[in-house]
Order: sequence, then structure tokens, then C-alpha cells
Amino acid sequence: MLYKNGQIIFEKVKQDGGFIKVYCQKELPQYLIEDNWVDMYKTKIISYEYNQIVNALLIQKPHYCSVTEVLDIWNLDSLAWRTSQVYIISVPSEMTEILTLNFSLPQIKQSHGFTKVEVETNMEGSRKIIQEMQVSQLIEKIQEEQSQNRTPYFTTFNLHKKAKEIKHIKNFLPKSIRPQGKNDVLSYMRNEIPSINIPQFEIRYRCNWRSPSKDQMCFTQVNLNLGPNSCLWITIDKENVAELRQKIIQIEKIDIFNEDKVWFKDADYFLLNNIPFRYFVQNEGDLVVLSPGTFSWQKCEGLCMSCSWNQATLDENSLKTIIDQEKILTELNFISRVPYRNLILDVVIHENSLDQTLLNYLRSELQQFIFEENQNLQSLNQKNAPVFQEKRENLFCTKCKRELFIYFYEEDQNCLCLICLKEHQNINNSNIKQKYRFQCLNFLIGSQLSSCNIEFCSNYTGKTKCTIKVDEQQNYKNKVNKKGLIKPQSENNGKNKILEPLAENAMESSEEENPKRKNKKQDIYKGQKFLKQKKL
Repeated sequence: MLYKNGQIIFEKVKQDGGFIKVYCQKELPQYLIEDNWVDMYKTKIISYEYNQIVNALLIQKPHYCSVTEVLDIWNLDSLAWRTSQVYIISVPSEMTEILTLNFSLPQIKQSHGFTKVEVETNMEGSRKIIQEMQVSQLIEKIQEEQSQNRTPYFTTFNLHKKAKEIKHIKNFLPKSIRPQGKNDVLSYMRNEIPSINIPQFEIRYRCNWRSPSKDQMCFTQVNLNLGPNSCLWITIDKENVAELRQKIIQIEKIDIFNEDKVWFKDADYFLLNNIPFRYFVQNEGDLVVLSPGTFSWQKCEGLCMSCSWNQATLDENSLKTIIDQEKILTELNFISRVPYRNLILDVVIHENSLDQTLLNYLRSELQQFIFEENQNLQSLNQKNAPVFQEKRENLFCTKCKRELFIYFYEEDQNCLCLICLKEHQNINNSNIKQKYRFQCLNFLIGSQLSSCNIEFCSNYTGKTKCTIKVDEQQNYKNKVNKKGLIKPQSENNGKNKILEPLAENAMESSEEENPKRKNKKQDIYKGQKFLKQKKL
């Protein structure tokens, strides 16, 4: 503090919220840049601020994308550009106005007012009350209490992938960030999972701390703040999560991997407990992109509405993180919503251009999955070999919700995993099925060449490299006559037996691929014109 203006700088930082808040914003204030006060603060003054020795190197910033980077990102098809752990992409104010058109409280009330949701209310003494109400009732409560700034509310509700809100944001987001894009591993999902491969909408009001579900950590997390207020974030990089978990167990006697949506403290807590962290503010129109394995907490600073979803890139870090995180969740007996074994199988089938070492690693993991399945099968001492039944759409056990990979037990329209089957009193051996012919599966995994195959390919939720699905969609279009009626099967020469035709997928795909759709709204034209004519 003996340096020139030392006391003045200290008072300014203190007045602006402390060094963490000042340092982690996008642009440093001029008074901190002059005379190299950032380094001085990190090495000496930070300890004076907290009245104890602290390591300011624990404080890390996200990567704020520059105007040039945003322009580059807008023209890319894949999230492969992601190299840092945390990104903030600020959408220009002109586009933010267009982007948030469908996300005001009156608009949400009009579009989803009758939707029933579970609303979490934080009361005094850390008590939480969860009650069911309609979205319109929640919005009315928020509007009544906004002037009084009283009770915090939180709710999420699922949006159908064809919802107008999702279509709206897709028109203005970079291709690489849109859910289920061309190069998104989650396009190979066979089911739709809210907040994973289908955006989930959140309404948060007044100081709610939240953290994403554990299965979201397996993937790249994307969160779009639709305003009107900002949101505080604290994130922990992938390589520091294990250390964080152990420290919180020691300090708080809480396992963050077992306690779902656990609160969290302000940034000072991490600094004072020697835990590396990132801190930043997400304003209206900001996209936050978290790399796989990132742990995070969010705190709204008023009324905050947002959409969140996940992606996964076709690279070693993403695919190995999926497997590593799922192994951790399995050890914790956490039942993931993601059928990741089937997902890895579909990636191996279709993505021949992946690095050979990575493909061999994925094949070895699949072999381990098969070994575990066979162990569970042998423990049943069944008399008959499982019967092949094409049930690729059966992904989860009806009882425990575990993933069904190869074997399952089918009875009365219920599908049980082999673990639940052990508890079954009367097992009918003939009801044990297998989704894939075992010999074909072994051959596929052992082979160095993979391609689309009627034994394994399924209906996928996004755009993939599955040629069978592309052919199926084309055949479906050929089956439809000019009046929109399906032609008799005889006219199609018995084709289209490989996959169940999905009219919605075919129609949606053709609609998305046609850039000259009719009835475009004026705001879409404005957004596209803005992108073309102005530098972001």
C-alpha cells in the first residue's frame, strides 16, 4: 500500500465489490490497468483485503469472445472450436431484442399458461416448498411480488423440439451451438431428454442458487440468458472437480455428487478455502458454453429466464469424458437419463473417420459393457438362450430406469433390466430377449470397418451420418402422393422395412433444409439482415 495511489485503488476496488468482481468482468477498469495494479493486487493487496494470506491465482476468468471470434464462430458447424473451459458469447443488443421476443412474461403466459409445473419456493431458514401450479399462476405471483422483492421462485418446464420458442432461437444462434446440430454426438440419441438434447426453459426469480444435473456434466453445457436480469456463475474446471469434491466433504460434510442441486456460496468461499474457480456475470443475451466435465452454480439477480441444453463433439476429450463421468455416476448409484452405452455403439457404427486410437478405445469400452451384461445374464442361471427381438427403442428399465443395452426381460409390456430381474419371483426364461444378435455385435466391435447396418441402426433425434435413416426419409417422401396420402405398400415394392417411418422427423428435416420457407416473420428477416450487413 506504500505505492503511489495505493489507498485510493484499494478504496475503489472495495467500492466496486472487491477484487474478484472487478477482476473477472469482461473489461478491467482503467484505474486497475494503470501502474500494473492487477499484478500488485494479486501478489500483495488481495491478502490485505481479506485479512489473511490468500492465493489470488485461484481466481480465474472465463474466455470472453471478441467480436472477431464471434464472427468466426457464427460460420462454424461444430463446437470443435472450443479449447477453453468456459466461454461467454455476448449477442449484440440489436439481436438480443429480436432473440428475446418470445420470452417476456406475458408471452410465456400466453403460450404456456396452462402448463402445470412444480414450483420450488425458498422460505426463511433455508426451507423449500415444492408445489404444483400452472405457469400462468406462477407468472401472476412473480408480477405481484416484483415490486416487493420477496419470495424466490424457481421452475423448469420442457419444450417440445418443435416449439416456436426453440425454432425462434435456432434462427439466431450459430450453427455449432444449436441443439442436435450436424456434428453433435447427441444427434445419435434415440430419445429426447429435456435439458440434454432438447432445450429446457427455466424461470428463476430472486437469488436462487442452482446447479445442473450430474448427467449434464458429461457433455458441453450451453445456457442462454433471455433476461431481463443477469445471472452470477461460479464454475470449477474439470481437472479441479475431484479436489473440490473432497474439500467440500471435509469442510461441509456434503458430497456434491450425491446432493442434487446443492446451494453454493459466494466467490469468497472458494478463495478462502483454496479452491480454484471461475467467476463471471451472464447478462441478458449472453451464451455461456461450458466444456465437458465442468461443475457450476448459477444465481439469478432478479427475474431470469433461460434455455439450457447439451452437446458433445466428436473428439477424444468429449467422448472419454462421457465414459469417465458415467463411471463415476455408476459408482454413486446415480441412474443417468442418458443411454450412453447405446450412444457409444451408434458413434462407433457411424463415425469411421474418428482417430483410430480413439475408435479402438470406444470398442474396448463396448466390449467391457458386453462382458458386464453377460455376467449379469450368467448369474440368472437361465435355461434358454435369450431370443433376438428388434426392440432398439427400449432404452430403459421400466422399474429402476437403468439403461437397457443388450438383454432385457419383457412381460406385460414392461421391460426389466437383468438386475431387477434377479428380484423377480417367477422368471419365464423365454421372456429374456436381446436387442442385437450377439454374434453380429461381437463381429461389429471386433472389425476395423463399421457402417450403417440394419442390425443396429435406429431412429435418431438429430442430423446424423446414418445413411439408412436418410434413405428411410427419402422413401417416406416417395410414398406420399401429391394429395399427401401414403401410397399402398405394393407401390413401394416392400421397401421401408428397415426402420419405422417417422413422419415428423422427415417433415422437420426437409423443412430445416429448405432455406426458402414461407411465412417467415419480419423479425427473422431483420436478424438475418443484421448478421449479413453488420459486424457483430
